[in-house]
Amino acid sequence: MTLPEGYAIRPGTLEDCPKLPPIELAAARQFVGRPELGASTYDLSRLAPVEFIEGRVRDGLLFVLTYKDEPVGFAFGTWEEGDLYLGEVDVHPDHAGKRLGKALIETYTAHGFANGAARITLSTFTEIPWNRPYYERLGFRVLPESEWNEFMRKDMAGQAKAGLDPSKRCFMMLGRKEL
Repeated sequence: MTLPEGYAIRPGTLEDCPKLPPIELAAARQFVGRPELGASTYDLSRLAPVEFIEGRVRDGLLFVLTYKDEPVGFAFGTWEEGDLYLGEVDVHPDHAGKRLGKALIETYTAHGFANGAARITLSTFTEIPWNRPYYERLGFRVLPESEWNEFMRKDMAGQAKAGLDPSKRCFMMLGRKEL
């Protein structure tokens, strides 16, 4: 995908890491007060710690979207039971509407498949328009609970403990054949 002028996606560096939490916070603010979350709360204090993001750099699993060489978005994740899990993808709202999130996701998934992932997985809200419906347009499909692995079961339990309503969440996957 060709990015708009001034934008680029590159592997993240340790120097990028402290610049990413403000982007995550700006993107997370879009979830506050959403009626689609039902009884769920969205805790803005649950941002990824810089140390965790640094680990994604060391694992080669951080991609940064830049505008004029400054970070404005990112995607990162972890390897979980043979799947490449997309743990976070954020684009600062000031840069929304340019298909930049799609470009980040495509970069991340291409990296995963090139490095042996049979599938890319993620968890997301079911009713927020830029969550499950968006990922479905990108080729992801909802995984029924019967197809969850142990990581997914533990992760969903952790999400519930953190105050997110599991009935408003789902796991999704993209396999090589869905491309």
